[in-house]
Amino acid sequence: MKMPTALKLTQVLALVAAFSACGKSSRSDDEDDAGSDSVVDDAQLNQEAANASLTDAVEAMSDSNEAGASASSLALATAEVTRTDNSTFTKSCAADGDNAVVTIDADIDVKRSLVTRRAERSWVLTGSEDITRTWSKEVADAAVAVGCSGKHAAITWSADPTGVSVDIDFKRTRVVNVDVTNKISGETFSRDKSFSAEGSRQTSWLSQTTDSAAATITRIKEISSNVDRVHNVQNSDGADRELIVNVKTAEDAPLSIEVVRGSADLELQSKTIQSGQLIETREGKGKIETVFADLKTEFSDTGCTLVSGSATFKFYNEGESEAAKTYKLEAAAGVYTYTNVDTGVAVDDYEFEGCDIRAFAE
Repeated sequence: MKMPTALKLTQVLALVAAFSACGKSSRSDDEDDAGSDSVVDDAQLNQEAANASLTDAVEAMSDSNEAGASASSLALATAEVTRTDNSTFTKSCAADGDNAVVTIDADIDVKRSLVTRRAERSWVLTGSEDITRTWSKEVADAAVAVGCSGKHAAITWSADPTGVSVDIDFKRTRVVNVDVTNKISGETFSRDKSFSAEGSRQTSWLSQTTDSAAATITRIKEISSNVDRVHNVQNSDGADRELIVNVKTAEDAPLSIEVVRGSADLELQSKTIQSGQLIETREGKGKIETVFADLKTEFSDTGCTLVSGSATFKFYNEGESEAAKTYKLEAAAGVYTYTNVDTGVAVDDYEFEGCDIRAFAE
């Protein structure tokens, strides 16, 4: 049975930068047998490969946080969602010459349930994080100052931030147990998935502007990454799938991120991946090139939501210079679709929860 092709993105947030609830028993017409080991031909690996790049992009935005979200934006007020978070975070900041070194250790323990028009879902999320952010000035006489204030980095953002940078080294793991009940068919199944990621990111701030009329501050930064990821997932029949990839930014196309905050309280309002390209390589088994175009996430008291923009995924078989398949994620006002560009067929069971409000607060 087909499911609706436009998916409602309530985007309430489990403590994970992104997860894909894919691999249902019904598949779109353009999807091939999930028994193969190709991200081009295997429906499960195709969707998880797309999510590996999307997850990495969202993690890049939160890993390079320049300020925490306000307490109010951490609320989960949507009536359809229940969430219990027993996670623990330990954070510290230490001066190192002209640099500020922030370390974050976390044990993740989240239970969440979500009811949509299509299904009832419950998640148990566990995992860990180990992040080190080294803040510095690329230009020694830059106006901005870098230091520590308690457990946080202290940056004088009132000055021109040009020349501020942060180098990030991290390790993170997630294990996800999912129970899904299809509200249309009544079918219920369970699925387990997990991922681990380890790598580095470099972020440079390019500009800061203030809009007095809108009472906002807009900062532009560029992010380059090189991350090794392992994604493990089960489909609805319990078959194991593993995706071992390296995800890095193209040398000539780092992620360009626009961050908008309230000028009075610095409350996070939106983050937009204006442009950039990720290259996801699966050794000996092809690659995926992901190009972002103004993919915008808005933050509010009820969570965060993809509201506009797109990401285009080109899937290549090993050794080939022409894409075997092209998919596109498009978002509009909280609704998104993931479509095979070559056939025009939307993937019914693709879901991407691309925002973790707690991660943007640490």
